[in-house]
Amino acid sequence: MAFKPVALASASMFALMLSGAAHAQDAATVAPQDEAADIVVTGVRASIVGALNVRKQSTQIVDSIVSEDVGKLPDNNVIEALQRVTGVQVTNRTGGEAAGISIRGLTDALTTLNGRNIFTAAGQAFSLQDISANLVNRVDVFKTRSADQIETGLAGQVDVQTRRPFDFDGFAISGLARGIYNEQADTYNPNVALLVSDRWETGIGDIGILVNGSYTRTKYRDQTVTAGALVPFANMTPAAGTGLTPFQRIFPVGRDPVTGAFGRVPGLGAWEPGLDKGLSTAPGSSMLVNGVNTPYVLSRDAVFSSDLYGKRERPSFNVALQWAPNASSVYTAEVFYAGYRGETFNSLQFSFVDFWDNPQSPTLYEGTNIVKSRVANNVYGFNSGDYNKSKTDSFVYALNGKWDLGDRGKIIGDIAYQTSRDCQDFRVRPGG
Repeated sequence: MAFKPVALASASMFALMLSGAAHAQDAATVAPQDEAADIVVTGVRASIVGALNVRKQSTQIVDSIVSEDVGKLPDNNVIEALQRVTGVQVTNRTGGEAAGISIRGLTDALTTLNGRNIFTAAGQAFSLQDISANLVNRVDVFKTRSADQIETGLAGQVDVQTRRPFDFDGFAISGLARGIYNEQADTYNPNVALLVSDRWETGIGDIGILVNGSYTRTKYRDQTVTAGALVPFANMTPAAGTGLTPFQRIFPVGRDPVTGAFGRVPGLGAWEPGLDKGLSTAPGSSMLVNGVNTPYVLSRDAVFSSDLYGKRERPSFNVALQWAPNASSVYTAEVFYAGYRGETFNSLQFSFVDFWDNPQSPTLYEGTNIVKSRVANNVYGFNSGDYNKSKTDSFVYALNGKWDLGDRGKIIGDIAYQTSRDCQDFRVRPGG
């Protein structure tokens, strides 16, 4: 829900059809008509125009998302909002949200906050996923670089600009409250935000203050099952002299270091992993086992399953104070905070199905030697669990001054100080 003054747009043309008698009336008796003033549309249209203006005024290849775009989209963080920008690919979708980006296929993108190179204690790069979309005024994606930008970032630069009081003409208040249902975790995840801003004309110039806060919580559950490697097994009737039992796994025998020829060992086959084309999948394919030509089938050797429960909390706020003593200078003091609280518990199960005790005939995919389904007896497996708890708090304190010198150019001064702390607690409990 948002409460903010909005100007309604209206442009009308009126044609007055008057009778001949009306034309004959004295002009003095006709009431004067007020001309309707042009009213500029704000909101989504203004945000689109603002993004286009950024492209027009830039000498680089740049795409932008302005505040109305972000506020209208159902995004929790900056990365999810960037997935709508041409040339930006969102990656690492885990736990119900996106956590990484690449620009035109390159992952080395420099991330900045209000043009400042910011880091987090959890890593050198600034974590865009930790910034709530509710705190953002504009996001610029630079796909080419210029001399006035920080030199790192092979893929480009993503600059996040937070809101400031002089972005508004006067008093502004905006609130957001929504819940997103996660079916796997069977819970609602809240996303709330509140912005309050005002500015005043005083005897020492214009003064404005803005306070913007956001809180998001995400509970999620990821369940995955992964099959092991596709490896050769003997069929149900291996030939004599191979040293194999029915449906026994055929391990590679290795090569002679001098001649390069495969060795001859009972139960081991003349093959090696890592082949460019792999083993043949044609029906009736065979390999040498202890010098005997032996048919084989291809089957998975293991099954791994994971049941991951997790929770993320992201409190954040931005406070900005601006002072414009005259029309040619603006001073800004601001504080930005981004927090992260994370907990995960992962239950793992490993089942190794390459044991061949009391085998049963498998079912193959038609026209291949690949096993579609089979029964594995006396499976060896074990369980394991791990728990991870993390906490990150990052503060940015900044002072900025801008002076417009007219035809002589402009001067911009900026100083920033940052603190970031990261705490990790990781525990593993192996099972049996």
